[in-house]
Amino acid sequence: MIDDFILPLKLAFAKHNVPQHLQPYAVAQFHHESASFTTFEENLNYSAAGLLDTFPKYFTPSQAVAYARQPERIANRVYANRMGNGNEASGDGWRYRGMGIIQITGKHNHTRYRPESLDIFDMCMVAVAYYKDRCGTSTDIRQLTKLINGWYNGLDERIALTLKYKKEWK
Repeated sequence: MIDDFILPLKLAFAKHNVPQHLQPYAVAQFHHESASFTTFEENLNYSAAGLLDTFPKYFTPSQAVAYARQPERIANRVYANRMGNGNEASGDGWRYRGMGIIQITGKHNHTRYRPESLDIFDMCMVAVAYYKDRCGTSTDIRQLTKLINGWYNGLDERIALTLKYKKEWK
């Protein structure tokens, strides 16, 4: 699936003046966040165990059981009262859940960066703009992961992908 994204990403990098040596870092983050360029909308369909593993500060074990496999409720809880979102009852968590190849999340970010569509070109332009604004010229993969993901989820894969794209991205 990455083949469909190569030209749009290169055009987006050029438009946003992202130097060649920084591009593999961005592509690796996009690759991971979009599940190998196949998922462009966060689904949040977690089991109770998955909730406790991924969002431990938002759920007790009994709450995780009550919210398990209810993506809209999960989004509304974990994204409530942050990133410009309203409280859990507002529905903003679901409305402004992760979108695009970089999974832009939150009302503030959706307002500033949301593409007009899930068209590949639009997603690439938005992702590169967001990445450049958020990450600047950093090449610290751990720092980049926290800036993009909010934590260190998938850090080992992101490191491996960065090494891969540093060799392959031209």
